Formats: sequence, C-alpha cells, structure tokens
Amino acid sequence: MSIDIKTILIIEDNKLNLKLIRTILLISNYKVLEAESAEEGFQLLKEHTPDIILMDIQLPGMDGLTATRRLKATEAYKDVPIIALTAKAMEGDEEKAKAAGCDGYIIKPINTRGFISTLNNFIQDSIFSDNQKKIAFNPEDLNISGTLEHRINIDDDTFSQRRKILIVDDEHLTVAMIERQLKIYSYDILSAYCGEDALEIAKTQLPDLIILDIMMPGIDGFEVTRAIRADSNTADIPIILITALDSKEDRIRGINIGADDFLNKPIMFEELLARVRSLIRLRAFQEQVKVYKNIKQSFYPPDCAIQSAPQSDDEELLLIIRQSDEPDPLIDQWIKETPFTIIQPKNIEKAISLINNKFISVALIDNSISKKDVHYLCQRVRSVPHQKNTQVILISASEDLNLYIEDDIQCPDDFIIKPFKAIELNARLKTMIKKKKRMDSMSNRFENALHAAMTDPLTTLYNKKYFLHFLEKEVQRVKRHKTPLSIMMIDIDDFKTINDQYGHLIGDIILKDTARLINNNIREVDMASRFGGEEFTVVLPYADEDGALVVGERLRSVIDNYIFDYPGSDVNYHITVSIGIVSCQNDPGDANTMIQIVDDMMYKSKQNGKNQITIKRMDDESLPNE
Repeated sequence: MSIDIKTILIIEDNKLNLKLIRTILLISNYKVLEAESAEEGFQLLKEHTPDIILMDIQLPGMDGLTATRRLKATEAYKDVPIIALTAKAMEGDEEKAKAAGCDGYIIKPINTRGFISTLNNFIQDSIFSDNQKKIAFNPEDLNISGTLEHRINIDDDTFSQRRKILIVDDEHLTVAMIERQLKIYSYDILSAYCGEDALEIAKTQLPDLIILDIMMPGIDGFEVTRAIRADSNTADIPIILITALDSKEDRIRGINIGADDFLNKPIMFEELLARVRSLIRLRAFQEQVKVYKNIKQSFYPPDCAIQSAPQSDDEELLLIIRQSDEPDPLIDQWIKETPFTIIQPKNIEKAISLINNKFISVALIDNSISKKDVHYLCQRVRSVPHQKNTQVILISASEDLNLYIEDDIQCPDDFIIKPFKAIELNARLKTMIKKKKRMDSMSNRFENALHAAMTDPLTTLYNKKYFLHFLEKEVQRVKRHKTPLSIMMIDIDDFKTINDQYGHLIGDIILKDTARLINNNIREVDMASRFGGEEFTVVLPYADEDGALVVGERLRSVIDNYIFDYPGSDVNYHITVSIGIVSCQNDPGDANTMIQIVDDMMYKSKQNGKNQITIKRMDDESLPNE
C-alpha cells in the first residue's frame, strides 16, 4: 500500500526557525518546500501545490498576511490551508489572521512536542470536512474563529514541558501499574507509599497532579488532601482520589475538602487517562493565569480592582448527543430524574448549531454515534471560543474506551461506563461543572484584565505602557537579527484650538476617529498606540526608512483628506497631523533613544509648517520629506 506523503510549504525568513521546522517535518515523513520571502514562496507555488502552507507573519518585503490574502484570492490556491506563524498573540491577532484568510496560527517559539500533532489534526480536519458532505453545517459554523488556535493552545499549555504526576498508594503493585501505563504518555512519575511521604514530595517537587489512594495506614488520603489544600504552595495542585469503596459519603467528603476527581478500584486505565489529561489541562490553565497575573502587574496599577466578566444565564446547561432513533432506557430514565437542565438535539447538525450558539457546561456524547463523529464533536466543542472550557463526557461500554484515548485533542475529558448509576453520573457532572466554572472565572478575570491593562480606553489602541514594552522587545530583536525597525510619532496639529473652540466632547470624538484611521491604514504587523494626549505612535517591524515613509505619507494624506462629520453638529471638522519617523537596523541604541529622536523629528515637522513628515535613520542626518 502506498503512503500518502503530505507536502508542507514553509515561508519563514528566520533561518533558525526554518531549520527547526524543516527538521521536525522531515523526521515526521513530510515533504518540505522552503522559502524565505513571500515572493520566493509564490515562485515555488507555480510548480508545486502543497497540502498546507506555514506562513510567517513578519516577512521582509510583503508581509505574511498580505501574501495570504493574495493566495486566498487566487483560484488555484484558495483551498490550500494557511497557518500563520507569529511571535506574538496579542488582542486582535486572531481576528487579523482570520480576516486575511488564515486557517489558524501557531505561536513561536515552536513547541516541538505539540507541533506535529497540531499539523496532523489540521490535515485530518481538512479531510474530514471534505468527506462530511452528509452533514449540513449552518453558515455560521463555517465562520467560527479559533478552530486551530484553541487546539494549539491545548498543545502548548499541556505539553510545553514534561508533566510530573505523584502516585500515592500503600500497595506497591498499584503504584507500579499506574506508573507503567502513564509513562507511555511521557509523564514523569513520582511515587509515595504513605501519606507522610506524599506531603513531603508534594512540597518539594510540586507535581502537576496527584493520584491519591484514600485507604492508607497512618495519614489517609482525606488528611493528605486537606493538608495539601491548606498549604499555599500546593493548594492548586489537582488531586484524584482513588477508593475501593462505592460510597456517596466518601465522595461528598472528598469534594468538600478539595478533591478534584474520583476513581474506583479496580482502576480502568482508559478512564484514568482521560481524567489525568483533563486535570493536566486545568493545571496548565492555572499556570497560564499566573503568567497573565505577571504580565498584568507590568501594565496595571497594583491597587486597581479587577472585575470578572458576567457569566451566562445558560451556565449549567447540559447537552446530550446520541442517535435519536435508538432508544436507551438507562439514559432516558436518567434524563427524567436528573436535576440538571438537558437539551437533546435531533441530529449532529442541530448539535453543532447549539454548540455554536449556546453556553454549554457539559456535553455528553453517547457512543451510539460513530467514532469519527465523536472525535469531530470533541474537536468542535473545543474550537468554539465561548466553549473553550466546556467539559466533554463520553457515555460508552468499557470495551470501547481504547478507541478514544489516543488523540488528546479529540479525546473526551471523561468517560461514563454503561451500565452506570444515576448517582454516579450526577456526582461526576457536579464535579465537571465545578471545574468549568473555576476555569471560566480565571479566564474571564485575567484575560479581561490583561486586555484592559494594555489598551487605551478612549481609542481602544494599545496604551503607552504597552507601546514601551513592545518597542523594547523589537529593539532586542533588531540587535539579535539585524533586521530593520521604524517607529512613527503622529501629533494632531492645533488640537488645543479644537478643544477650546468646539469642546472636549468633539475633541474626544476626533481622537477616536483619528485612531481608527491610523489603525486601518497600517500593515497587519504594525502596532499602533496612543502615546498620550493627541499623540500616537506606530511601531513598524521589518520596515526600513523607505517603507516607513510610504506608510507615514499614506497616514498623513488619509487624515488630511478626511472630513470629520458628526450627527447633530453643523460643523465639518478638518485636521492635519505632523509626523516624525526614525529607522534603524544595525545599531538601534535603546528604546528611549529612539523615542527621543522620533519626538524630535515630529517637532521638526511642526516647526517646518505642520502637515508633513520628517524622517531620520539612526546614523544619518535628518531627511525632511518634500
């Protein structure tokens, strides 16, 4: 049987990144085409049709998103998936990539452990989409953003390092059995055979997950759980309690003292692996929140209050997906008696519509539908931004579980084994809903805070503090790679007169419209910010003085020719701007030096008559624009 070898075109100007991606792909039996610019990539496309294009956003000359738009507008390449490679993933990047036609993006530096899994899943999604003609997707289903992005986030969060799991059981055979199985999936295993040792290892090694037997001599699992939750250094470590008992009281007690999940002996490995993966994701999410906290503290006043985003009214809605023409007395009886709100779509198309438009806490998928559809629905739930923390449970017979555990991205978060007890399923659902609420709360709080910390509330551009942070990173990049960088300072001419004559309300409206004009007329890779008052800055990565001058003249002209006309006002307002530009490549100095020079250039434009540009290269004389 012949092997279908997929071809990947890499368009990346950084030689180290290019070499890394090439090596990973060749080892994984892909055919590789390489280009260091968009123009070179276009030449290769005249002779080859790749299965996927990996497109660096920040390319010299034509940037990656412009190149993507051109390819998507070409009949021959419009259906070739394009994945953007970006060194940053700030607010708005996803929308820009989507608007340009990218099918997803991968954040650099490349995560070598999750990279091939991401590509394989993306190829499988493309093939699956081609073969699923029988499913009538809703039009809005095709416009969901983040399909690949969320999958990459899972890979990056979960596999960016080897995860440590502490197994605690006084039975050595049980520890050895769990250790042997989990090591297959590249987890690092720590072991303890009593509660005292478990507490010591937890404090010194800080594992990512603890699998803990309840019934142990000395300090039992309940006491270990309580002690771990009482220590601020270990309080966030997820814990799975293992019990040989089938006691509702034990479960309630465990949940009350802080256990995240339960397993019964004898342990079914497929069930264990699903819960391990689910809780490792939670641990990774907690770490991401800590990163958000650190970044937030860099931009946000320490005494500034942070508010959580409002939660949906449909917060505890459960979705159950099964073949409607196959009655199941066990599930039907549970639905009648369960305290949860259940919705049952008639078919997969309706299920997809509900996933797109409702806020689902837990999706229960019965294995009466095909394995391919189970995998697709798992991926679909995780691809929708507002369902990113929704938990997925597969209701299945025990002999079928091994069909669903190999692919972490398309694997359910948990399994319920038929025949199940209603009390067991309800307890499991309460745990899963609690976990989702916890993740939603962290996500809403810190993502919103991070965005607010980086943006100007009036214009919604990035603020001065983030501009300084971003510019510092760009200066470091120039020093490493010797690539060009330009920054621009834009000041509205005679803005004080506008405020004095027409009032600050009109002044604020003009500031907002000017910010919109600036943001709409720069490249996708450029970063605009409000520097303060009526001053704006634009960072132009990979732009030399000629490229920066083109962007600056476009902005000056667009603003000069724009009529600011507002409802309720009889006056049409006209403004002009003075612009300063500084460019560098080999010797950028430091960020403060560049800001001082670009500020001087902007004031020279004002002194020379306003409504013009003055540009300087770091080691050249001033070159006024005629």
